[in-house]
Amino acid sequence: MAKAQIGLRRLPRELSFKRIQAGEKFHLAEPCDLVITWSTFEHIELPYMAGVLDNIRRALKPEGMFFLQINPLYFSPYGSHLSRFNLPPWAHLLWSPERVTEAVMAFTGEIPADELEENFHKRGPLGYKQFVLQEYHQLNQLTTGQLVQLLKDNGFELVREGYGQVSLPAPTELLERFSAHDLLTDEVRLLLRKC
Repeated sequence: MAKAQIGLRRLPRELSFKRIQAGEKFHLAEPCDLVITWSTFEHIELPYMAGVLDNIRRALKPEGMFFLQINPLYFSPYGSHLSRFNLPPWAHLLWSPERVTEAVMAFTGEIPADELEENFHKRGPLGYKQFVLQEYHQLNQLTTGQLVQLLKDNGFELVREGYGQVSLPAPTELLERFSAHDLLTDEVRLLLRKC
């Protein structure tokens, strides 16, 4: 993939990637200095979260670092991960689940090129829609506050935090149910240290 995307002939010796399945424990020959997650943590279902965080802690050296980034966050305008199907901002919070599903399944337009990934080519248009809807239903729906607390409760110290905000006005009916911070924060970047 690195060769196709950026022309990299080989990975540096110090860099390795490991894909694990839900619930799977992974073991490294030696603990590492840093674990990075990039726009994947929102896909970890809550029943698996403590196990995943335990895996990360065990993989790190004492005082090792953990960088976590998520974009988009669930409560943000496109937090459903369904914007590729031309849904309006916050549709997943404003519409019924049935209406969201109907809109995705009825979509016949072009999916943006940057969204055409392996699953689209492997599954075809209908299978891809079903796959993305399943992913949407499995999002953990954590707010930034809940995420930070969960990390602290599972053995990490917050070193630095950063948030990206959208400039769209949040719908009034959503502000009655959710905080403006949760609705307008579309990205979180956290640097954590293993305690």
